Amino acid sequence: MKKLDVLISTCNDGIFSAIAVPVAPNCQVGYVIVHQQFSGFDKKRMLAVYRALSLRPDIKLVESKEAGLSKSRNLALASSDADYVLLCDDDVVLMKDFHEKILHAYEEFNNASIMAFKTRRIGAQQKTYPQNPKKLSFRNIFSVSSIEISIALSDIKKASVRFDEHFGLGASYPVGEENIFLADAYRKGLCIVFYPATVASHDGASSGSLWGSANMRARGALFRRIFGIMGIPLLFVYLLKHVKHILGGGLYHGVIACLIGFFGYSKDKSS
Repeated sequence: MKKLDVLISTCNDGIFSAIAVPVAPNCQVGYVIVHQQFSGFDKKRMLAVYRALSLRPDIKLVESKEAGLSKSRNLALASSDADYVLLCDDDVVLMKDFHEKILHAYEEFNNASIMAFKTRRIGAQQKTYPQNPKKLSFRNIFSVSSIEISIALSDIKKASVRFDEHFGLGASYPVGEENIFLADAYRKGLCIVFYPATVASHDGASSGSLWGSANMRARGALFRRIFGIMGIPLLFVYLLKHVKHILGGGLYHGVIACLIGFFGYSKDKSS
């Protein structure tokens, strides 16, 4: 019998939301909650939550003092021994039958190392998805969000695919960690498939949808990380495509920040 773990990343007070993510116990489903702790949260209330979580044998709690979403994802991946995992945040609401959909999809596409599913956005325009299952091309993977991603755990461990800890919330470059993860997996020959089943709903706001200088710098670095120096023309195509969004934060400052991120990435990585 195949097992699926839900890998929930949270920090500080987010643990009070994370406790609501797990659904009713199921013998095929487990949960790994990585709780990154810094400061400014109610420790007494946190201990009460920890006690409540300890009553669920299907939930593994992992504490960490390190910052960064990618660090949390990597720690969760290392802490799971399931056949498959689903990436999750502390504001996600899982569908009651989410595990059945995911496990069925892997039975149907048993050569898939990574599968992307549908999620429903709360309070935001719904994302458009393909109507039928499809193997994703390199171009397709850039439309996939982290909480849509499920993984055949042994495949990515054999291929040594991890989240780049320079990217993601709490890191030097606070966007794009899922894009890099999927790009690295694709380049190592892993099969990535989209499956049109809705597994969760979530708040429509996304850290990847912000257009301030810090995020524009991060986007520049993201293009350098994935495409190397040859990414510069692709970066300009991206800027032209999203010029209306960038105008909201100041076109000149946005473009300059993006270029600084692109050309400064290698230096930052080595420091």
